[in-house]
Amino acid sequence: MKKWFLNHPANFFLIAAIFAISVLWFLDIFDNNFSWHDILVEAHGMFYDLLVFGILLALYEQFKNKTDSIKRYKEELDDYRGWTEGEAAYRVAGIIRRLKNEDVQNIDFSNLHLGKLETSLIVELIKKEVSIVSLENSILKETNLQEANLWEANLQNADLRGADLQEANLGGSNLQKANLYGSNLQKADLGRAKLNGAELENANLDGAYLEGANLEGVNLTGANLQNIESEEASFQEANLIDSKLQNANLMGANLQGATLHEANLQGANLMSADLQEAYLQDTILLEALLVDANLHNANLRSANLEEAELALAGLKGACLIKANFKNANLTNANLENAQVDSTNWFDILKKQNVRGLELLESKYYVGATPQENSYGDIYFTIKAIKD
Repeated sequence: MKKWFLNHPANFFLIAAIFAISVLWFLDIFDNNFSWHDILVEAHGMFYDLLVFGILLALYEQFKNKTDSIKRYKEELDDYRGWTEGEAAYRVAGIIRRLKNEDVQNIDFSNLHLGKLETSLIVELIKKEVSIVSLENSILKETNLQEANLWEANLQNADLRGADLQEANLGGSNLQKANLYGSNLQKADLGRAKLNGAELENANLDGAYLEGANLEGVNLTGANLQNIESEEASFQEANLIDSKLQNANLMGANLQGATLHEANLQGANLMSADLQEAYLQDTILLEALLVDANLHNANLRSANLEEAELALAGLKGACLIKANFKNANLTNANLENAQVDSTNWFDILKKQNVRGLELLESKYYVGATPQENSYGDIYFTIKAIKD
């Protein structure tokens, strides 16, 4: 009873008023000086009192209920701060919708999982640089996030297709398995970001900062990676078919098993990069810096290595059939077991003005036994001259 009264004071007051009127009317009947006129006068006064106090109490009750609800919703949000599980995103989104329905403006969004919020609201929060614990599974397709601060944000599995992230700060962020197809990441900061398994086909990363980033298994088909800074980044087994990597800085990068078929790496810095077993058929490596690069067992069939710097490069077991080495530098390169298309291969290189040949010819020779590869090419194996 006490609980009902506290929750519904207006209803209690109304019942009490009806009861009081009934008692007074009953007593008035037995009064010798009973007058209906007096009752009407008193009734009117009591009715207006009841109306005024009833309305005031009803308004107070409504206000109190709203205030209590808002307080309860905010307390629930506090309980969910830092919770990164998928369930948190649904609960947080539901509470925020209720708060918005109550026209609450001063909501603290910090450290909440906002993956299921409306896109427009997420964009607004990002631009206000609100601290967001997670945007996992969020839908941000074709949104404008230029210069947004998303440092260390969790964008795992986020839909960012066609999004504009030009000059955005995504350093240390988690973009694993995110869909960034056709997105604009020009000059974005992706240093140490986790992008493994992400979709970046036809994305624009011109001038992006990717130092130490993890792009293992990423699909970068047709992507623009010109002028990127990606020292020690990992592109292991990434798909870079037909990608543009002119003047890219890939010094010390891990490109093991990466597919770079028909990619353009003109002028790229691949010094000390690991390209072991990489697929570089028909790749443009014109003027590329490949000093001390690991190209063991790499496929360089028909690659253009004109004027490339390959001093100290490891080409052991690499396929060099139909590759163009015109004016390239092969000083002290490791050519053991490399595949070439002619027993006169060194003579062909002389005509192409390749540097470092004298030393190479003193260490290697082309075997006379022809073999056939999976492409149907006849090739010969370079052998080391034993002392």
